[in-house]
Amino acid sequence: MSEVLVMRSVYLPATLDAELRQIAHEKGFSKSDLIRAAVALKAEEWRGDNTGTKLGDDVQAGLRAGGRQATVKAVKPAAVSRKPRAKGVKAATASTDAPKRPGRKSAAASQD
Repeated sequence: MSEVLVMRSVYLPATLDAELRQIAHEKGFSKSDLIRAAVALKAEEWRGDNTGTKLGDDVQAGLRAGGRQATVKAVKPAAVSRKPRAKGVKAATASTDAPKRPGRKSAAASQD
């Protein structure tokens, strides 16, 4: 069974993107494959560093290399893993006793 992939967007400096494209072309991999491998390896390394200094040092070095400064942001807690819904299946709705908005037909009324 294959792992579910999640889309993440990141901005890369143009020079880094060009370098990544060149490496991917020379080695016969996609840029996405290279990015996934690099992130997985770094995440493993950072999890093994109980002090957190390696992560901080790497983030600072990466920001400096890109000509940026560090900004402190609150980190969101990890998302709860959910199974993807099958196509055409709607999410569960709130209680049927919930007040209706005026001017809107309920799903049951529209099927009559």
